[in-house]
Amino acid sequence: MNYFENPIQFLEEKQIGEYKIEYFHLMEICQGGPEVGNLAINNNQMKGRYGGPFVFKENDIYIPAYFNSLFKSGFKLAKINLVSLKVEYLSNIKPLIFLDKIVENRIYFFKDIDKNNMEYCDIF
Repeated sequence: MNYFENPIQFLEEKQIGEYKIEYFHLMEICQGGPEVGNLAINNNQMKGRYGGPFVFKENDIYIPAYFNSLFKSGFKLAKINLVSLKVEYLSNIKPLIFLDKIVENRIYFFKDIDKNNMEYCDIF
């Protein structure tokens, strides 16, 4: 992740080795709030809407996946394997997921845009 990126403003296209990751049809979920959009990996469109920025480790990206229902909306931490394109959800719905870093088998993220409330999730 670049340090200038945040859930409101992030790069719409990145190249990680042989993998091209692109966001498109981005929109704010509320005025001045995080942006979400469709995601394509090597031109394969993923189902769902995703926010940014994402972080990666080996052949996996970790990315905020947006969920919106009548009763609750927010983000789940998702793991997408770049080879199989399999999506796995690693957390419950949170108001915001602002990914920070991966240290060994733990991913750290903030639950607020001001980076005051940090949480982590173990990854294997």
